[in-house]
Amino acid sequence: MRTLIIGRNPAADLMIAEPSVAPYHAELVVTADGRYYLTDCGSVTGTWRQGRRQRDGAPGEAWRPVRQTFVGAQEPLRLGAHSCTVAGLLQAAKGATPPSALAQTALRRERRQDPPAPLTGDPP
Repeated sequence: MRTLIIGRNPAADLMIAEPSVAPYHAELVVTADGRYYLTDCGSVTGTWRQGRRQRDGAPGEAWRPVRQTFVGAQEPLRLGAHSCTVAGLLQAAKGATPPSALAQTALRRERRQDPPAPLTGDPP
């Protein structure tokens, strides 16, 4: 499992340079089985998902606020005024790495413990 911070702050794991996106806008958890769990971090402009299909089969047009929910990789989302998908965010952050591969890479990285890099230069 891996947790990624989405926001305008340069320290965010998935940075969105959009004024309507809060510095720490939302959290995205990539679960061990590759699902995505999205949580709004109390942003003023909100985190939204597009409505589901209506009972009559017509597409849902309304945007619904998100507090905490599972979302699909291709599901339309809005963070403030920024429209995106989970897959689009992850690809932009990792140079077009497919989301399923990113989830597997993240899991392998968390399980691996690399030794610290050696210090270089003379001590002060």
